[in-house]
Amino acid sequence: MNHCYRLVFNKSTQVWQVVSEIAKSHSKSAAVVLLPLLSLFSQSYAWAEPAGNALPTGGQVVSGQSAITQNGNQLNIVQGSQKSIINWQSYNIGSNAEVNYTQNNANAISLNRVITGDPSAIFGKLNANGQVWLINPNGVLFGKGAQVNVGGLLASTLNIADDDFIGGKYQFTGSNGSVINLGAITASQGGYVAMLAPEVRNEGVISAMQGTVALAAGNAITLDFNG
Repeated sequence: MNHCYRLVFNKSTQVWQVVSEIAKSHSKSAAVVLLPLLSLFSQSYAWAEPAGNALPTGGQVVSGQSAITQNGNQLNIVQGSQKSIINWQSYNIGSNAEVNYTQNNANAISLNRVITGDPSAIFGKLNANGQVWLINPNGVLFGKGAQVNVGGLLASTLNIADDDFIGGKYQFTGSNGSVINLGAITASQGGYVAMLAPEVRNEGVISAMQGTVALAAGNAITLDFNG
C-alpha cells in the first residue's frame, strides 16, 4: 500500500499539520522528546556496525559551496552557501569518528546524498550549527552510542530532485528503505528532526526544545515550511 503524506508547517500556530492520513507525527511544543520504543512498523532489521574510525567517503559537491577536509578521525565540512548538495559514495560515522558541519547560520542546509548501494550507519558524532539532510535510499541507521547535535536534521530513504531542493519544493519519493534511531539526536532550540521512509523507528531518544519532531512513514512525502 502506497502512502502519500503532506507535512505543512503552520507559522501562526507553530505546529506541523498533516494533510491526508499519516501513521505518526509529532508537533512543536515547549519541548519535544521522543523516548524509546516508538515504532511505525514491526519489521526486523540488521546493520553491520562500521569500523570505529569510519567516515563518509567520496564526497563531491554538485551544488553550492562546501569545502571537505579530513583530520584523522574527524571530517569537517565548511559550507559557504545557504544550500549545498554533496553526493557521497558512502556515509558512515564510526563510534570513534566525528563529522562537523560549519554553516553560515541556522537556516543553511547541507543535503548529503549517498549514490551507491550501501546503507548509512551513524555510530559516532554528527555536529552542525545549521541543518543537515541525509538521504540514502538503502537505509539510515543511528546506532547505539550515536550522538547527533544539529540545528535541524532530516534523514530519509526517499529522494528529492536537486532542482526541487534548490527551489524549496521539498517533495520526496521512492525507495523501500528504513530510517531507524537507536541513539541520541538533539536539535537546537526551535529546530527540527524529521525522518522520512516507508519504515521509521525510534528506539533511542530524539529531542527538540521548542522545536519539531516529525516521523513520517510513506512512499511520497511533501514538506511545506511556508504553511
